[in-house]
Amino acid sequence: NIEMMNMLGEPFKEEYRIGFAKGNSELESIINDVLEELVNSQFISEKIKLHSATSESKTGIVQEIKSNLFENNRINQLLNGLMITFKITVFALMTGIFLGYVTAFTILSKSKNFFVKTLQLLAKAYVSVIRGTPVVCQLFIMYYIIIGPFGVDNVISAILAFGINSGAYVSEVIRSGILSVDSGQIEAGKALGLNDSQIMSGIIAPQALKNSLAALCNEFIQLLKETSVAGFIGVMDLNKVGETIRAQTLSPVIPLLSVALTYFIIVCLVG
Repeated sequence: NIEMMNMLGEPFKEEYRIGFAKGNSELESIINDVLEELVNSQFISEKIKLHSATSESKTGIVQEIKSNLFENNRINQLLNGLMITFKITVFALMTGIFLGYVTAFTILSKSKNFFVKTLQLLAKAYVSVIRGTPVVCQLFIMYYIIIGPFGVDNVISAILAFGINSGAYVSEVIRSGILSVDSGQIEAGKALGLNDSQIMSGIIAPQALKNSLAALCNEFIQLLKETSVAGFIGVMDLNKVGETIRAQTLSPVIPLLSVALTYFIIVCLVG
C-alpha cells in the first residue's frame, strides 16, 4: 500500500496498490525495490515541478519556448506539419477548381440533351449536399466509409474530402464569374464565326477566371483554415502537431499560439 499523495501533489491524491501471490517474497522484494527507486527518482518530481504553476512562473518565457519548440526536435515536427497542411490545401484547391469548373459549366449549360439535364440535376444536388453538411462530417464519411476501408492513406482521404468540399463553393464562384461577363462578348464571338465551345473556352472562361480571382484567393484562405480538422482522422498537419506538443509538454500557451501565429502569417501573405 503505497500512498502517492505526497509525491504527486494534490491533483493526484489517490492510493495505489499492487497485488501478488501471498508468500511470493521474491516478487515482493522486486516490487518494493522498483517502488523505492520510483519514489526517489528525480523524473516524476521534475516533471511535476516543470508543469506546476509555480515552476512556470520561475522558468520564464525563454525556457517555455525552448521546451515547447526546440527540445526533442519539435520545431521540425511543426515544419513537417506545415508542409502537410500546404500539401492538403494546394491539392484540395486544385481538385476543387477542377470540380468547380465542371460543375459550373454543367449547371449553366443550355443543352436540351437528356444526359446533360441529368448531369445538371446531379451537379445541383452535389452543390446542395456539400454546402448543407459540415466539412468534418464529410471528412469522416470519406475516410471511414468511402475510401478508408480500402487502406487509402489518410492524407489522400483529406485531400479528396476537402477538394470535393471546395469544388461546391468554387462552382458558385465560377458560375457568378461567368454570369458577370457581358452578354455582348458571346454575340461578338458568334459574329466571328466561333462555336459555343470556342466562345466559352476562348472568351468567357478567361474573363470569368479573372473576375473570380479574388474569390478564389479567399477560398484558398478558407480551405487552409478548414484543413486544421484533418487531425480528426490522424493526419499530422500543423494543428495536430501543435496539439501533440501541447499534450507532451502540458503547456498549452506556446504550442497553440505558435500554430495560430503560423496560420495568421500565411493568411496575411496570401491576402
